[in-house]
Amino acid sequence: GEGLHIEKCTLERGMGFGELALQSDQPRSATIITTEKTDTLVTKRTDYEQYAGQLHRQFIQQRVKFLRQFPRIEDALQRCMVSTQDIAAMANCLNEMSLSGGEMVVRQGDMC
Repeated sequence: GEGLHIEKCTLERGMGFGELALQSDQPRSATIITTEKTDTLVTKRTDYEQYAGQLHRQFIQQRVKFLRQFPRIEDALQRCMVSTQDIAAMANCLNEMSLSGGEMVVRQGDMC
């Protein structure tokens, strides 16, 4: 039968999808259905692994190492409250910011 369709987001021109499946060797976590004529660029796993995969894995490994320096994260891992995959997922969500002196990082009361 036909599955339930739930729209979670609309991608704009130039946006990408599918990188999590490439980066984690996991099955795809979403189904993408076009709503209009669409041109796409496709990266096959073999090409991704050859060029981007190794660099991304090294990048994530560095961030995982950084996160595991925090006692609460390491304690949660030791108590099996989080897995190494959970920590890798957290590492994949980190974004670097370069700030000059006197710049506001966050403002109290603002939503995340």
